[in-house]
Amino acid sequence: MSLKSIFPKTGINLPKPPANTLLLTSTQRLHSQILSGGASHSMGTQNASPGSGTIPTSTTLSKDNPSPDHTLANEDFDFPMIETSAKNTASQLPAPSGRLQNDILISIAELSGKLINTQQSRSQHQSIVKNTTATQIKLSRDLTANPCEDFYQYTCGGWLDRSRIRPDLDSRSVKWELMERVDHKLHRLLSQSVKVQHTLAEQKAITFYKSCINEGSMEKLGLAVIKPLIKDVGGWPILDTNWTDSNYKLEKMLSAVRKYTIDTPIFSMSVESDPHFPEQHIIHVEQPDLGMPDRMYYLADNQLFRAYFTYMLEVFKALGANPATVVQDVKDVLEFETQLANLTEEIDEHNEHANDRRMTIDQLTQAFPGMLPDSKSTTIPSRWQQCVDITNEAFSLAVARLFVDKHFDAASKLEVMDMFTKTKMSMRSMLQRESWMDQATKTAALDKLDSLQARIGYPDEIRDDSFLTKRYSRCRVTPGLFFENILNVMKDEAASNLRDLTTPSNVLDWESPPAAKDVFYDLDQNVIVLPAGILQSPYFHKNYPRYLNYGAIGFIIGHKIIHAFDDVGSKYSKTGAFQDWWSNYTRTAYEQKANCFIKQYHGRTVPDALTASTLPKESKLNGKLTLLGNIADNGGLTESFLAYTQWSRQNGFEQKLPGINLDPDQLFFINYGRTRCEKTTTEEAKKRIKNDAFADAKSRVNVVMQNNPSFAKAFSCPVGSPMNPAKKCAVW
Repeated sequence: MSLKSIFPKTGINLPKPPANTLLLTSTQRLHSQILSGGASHSMGTQNASPGSGTIPTSTTLSKDNPSPDHTLANEDFDFPMIETSAKNTASQLPAPSGRLQNDILISIAELSGKLINTQQSRSQHQSIVKNTTATQIKLSRDLTANPCEDFYQYTCGGWLDRSRIRPDLDSRSVKWELMERVDHKLHRLLSQSVKVQHTLAEQKAITFYKSCINEGSMEKLGLAVIKPLIKDVGGWPILDTNWTDSNYKLEKMLSAVRKYTIDTPIFSMSVESDPHFPEQHIIHVEQPDLGMPDRMYYLADNQLFRAYFTYMLEVFKALGANPATVVQDVKDVLEFETQLANLTEEIDEHNEHANDRRMTIDQLTQAFPGMLPDSKSTTIPSRWQQCVDITNEAFSLAVARLFVDKHFDAASKLEVMDMFTKTKMSMRSMLQRESWMDQATKTAALDKLDSLQARIGYPDEIRDDSFLTKRYSRCRVTPGLFFENILNVMKDEAASNLRDLTTPSNVLDWESPPAAKDVFYDLDQNVIVLPAGILQSPYFHKNYPRYLNYGAIGFIIGHKIIHAFDDVGSKYSKTGAFQDWWSNYTRTAYEQKANCFIKQYHGRTVPDALTASTLPKESKLNGKLTLLGNIADNGGLTESFLAYTQWSRQNGFEQKLPGINLDPDQLFFINYGRTRCEKTTTEEAKKRIKNDAFADAKSRVNVVMQNNPSFAKAFSCPVGSPMNPAKKCAVW
């Protein structure tokens, strides 16, 4: 969850850009971009290709605190300890599934890392990690299943039997469990008392978080804190009995709102990189975010629209709207928002910059005088978890400092960088051997691969106290005043965003929180981002055998690299410029190979969508919708396995895990499979079939295995068996 999803991003008035600044607008309605003058380095907007998995939506052991008071051992082991006092109720206890046992095992592995320089030698530490991980894999597997018939059941059957979807959620996955653990870690870090050794930035983050979870203070202050904000943006006729239209100007209101958010009501305006010239920043103007998730919700009577109306009505009443007119007022606002939704268009993410237009600032202000300033889940997160997400977004670098000091060290960062380098080398080998690319396109692809960079773990600058202090020096945080604090953060964010207009782009600048829990490839920067939050067990551990790391986080790295060279990546150059670098011959050859994947995945049954009342089409996968993810899954695993085998040749054979009679190649594929384990509710599965760009978990494991000759060799699957069909699909 981003800060934007709860509180809009905001800023302060700054001087106008130069009059000769260029403007890029789109022929699509309400979609345009304003471009600034030159700069010298490469950065860009976050045109991410996010990884799969379910964002954690809630977790609770009690109302405000995710776990009981921690003892020292509790902190060291990093898993929830259950008090035996009478104050614990059933609602406060962890779910009675295998999660606690799994957390204990992972925590032991993490604890063992703290013993390297004290009680244990490195070899003893590795032994602890191996034993813990072996137990996890044993618990995850179903040994009654044949890996050559149903590899997903073989790797995830035990996990599926033990895991339950919480009543307040619509899915559960191994990745979700990791996210929950990271949230608990962040909660403990942000709940601690401010210490002398904390930087000023860390102190602000801790103070901000505590003001967020202090609901008593919020209740005491009430809604009165909102009134000054409403006045500052020009007032609101629904609350102002003396309102007169003669004093109202839309442009003045939009300018005032822009002090607090880049997402003004009529359009969104932010400073980002130029999609055509990534070395410079732009002012990006596009259609606004709507109050509901999608424009289609406004165009038909549906449950969400009715709930939105009710929610808006309750907010208006709480703020003091006139009871006699409030219902009509809400209808009027919704009617306007519906008209606005009708003016917006779906953006083709495969070709989103194709219809952009360029103009100068002068042309913009002539067309729209006064436009510039004078200067998707139905579950609700618990309060503490919302506050973790908000704080992580608002003070991302300060939170990262707290997190990496305890949970991700420099040695881990170096290990992941080495994996990234070796996986790039594998992709180079794969590109060089492909015959479907003509030589000119292949040369451009290799050039782009050489330029591909990675942000791993955290930016080194967060180790610099003075850097952190300066970064948040303009943001004032006051204990107990969360609304005031969030407004100060919003102003600081948008002011910082506008200041970017006068600076060059930098591909290595961190725009996402380093303690985030997902990986993405940024098309506009040609950079892969691997935050410290996702570089945790079971995806990565610096003392895992390499076959486990390459099977999990190595696959994810490979998956993201593939996106730089797929149908969408082919439209972005090595610098992230919007530029088609494929020849017609190569594109035609790619489409022929891609069509194999469409046919292979299309129509596969999604088990979680099946019920007695499910219509056939409601349970069938869409091969076109999931195409890019499917190609990246298949290519990414091939790439990662090649990287591991090359590492193994150079460094020698690794030992097996204790108590598991499987060799390293087999365990590579098992760790890939077990990190994909997931189950969803029927309704969630049906929704994903319609909207999700990723296939279901079973398809993401089994079909990838069907296409992978190395898997068939590792498990001696006979040709013609379910996991080793004679016909396979491959792009890479």
